[in-house]
Amino acid sequence: MSKRDEMEERCLEVKELQVLGMKVPQIAQMYGVTERSIWNYLRRARELFSRTARNLNHDEILGETVKILERIRTKAMRHFHLCEENTAVKVGYLNTALKATEKLVQLYQEVGVLVKVPERLAVEEGLPFEDPEIRKEYLALLKKARAKGEKNLGL
Repeated sequence: MSKRDEMEERCLEVKELQVLGMKVPQIAQMYGVTERSIWNYLRRARELFSRTARNLNHDEILGETVKILERIRTKAMRHFHLCEENTAVKVGYLNTALKATEKLVQLYQEVGVLVKVPERLAVEEGLPFEDPEIRKEYLALLKKARAKGEKNLGL
């Protein structure tokens, strides 16, 4: 390990000790250095964190997180459907799927992909009109009615 790597490791250790609740004088005593050295280590740790954050591929991290949450939700629902009726385990799987869905919605809202969670999802299947233009107008009317507070719209 190079001197630079050793120094970075020391900075990260010092920051971790501070996060765990140790005070600067205690850390300085533990390492046998001055408090000023500990403050320098902490400053260097912040610089390391900033550099790491700048080098992150945010889209990749977001994509990985979404995939993991979707996988959790899918597997939980699969196990939910395979469980025997009325068991606590079945409820646990359903709860896990719900929590994963909530996390996904929260994540989508935080990154601006989802602006508002719809109060009610409408599926275009089963609409009473075949003509695309009339269907579009019908859906627009339904949307307008919902916006004005109409609750019982038959969908």
